[in-house]
Amino acid sequence: LILYVVLGGVAGYVCARMYKTFKGKNWQRATFVTAFGFPSITFGIFFLMNLLAVSKDSGDAVPFSKMVVLLLLWFGISVPLV
Repeated sequence: LILYVVLGGVAGYVCARMYKTFKGKNWQRATFVTAFGFPSITFGIFFLMNLLAVSKDSGDAVPFSKMVVLLLLWFGISVPLV
């Protein structure tokens, strides 16, 4: 999980290189999509699956405090690295 968060810097670099290579016109959109596109879809699916697990009283459900920590890692480390 920490590796995924830290690799946001690599994603930002690759996005910038590809953007410059293909002579992009809107760098703000490219950065936004890199920082929020895939991670938000992944987190949304994970959150919905966790809600389902909580509703079924499963022992495999992730506690709410861990979900908050995951969001803090995403917004505090990964997004600024992009």
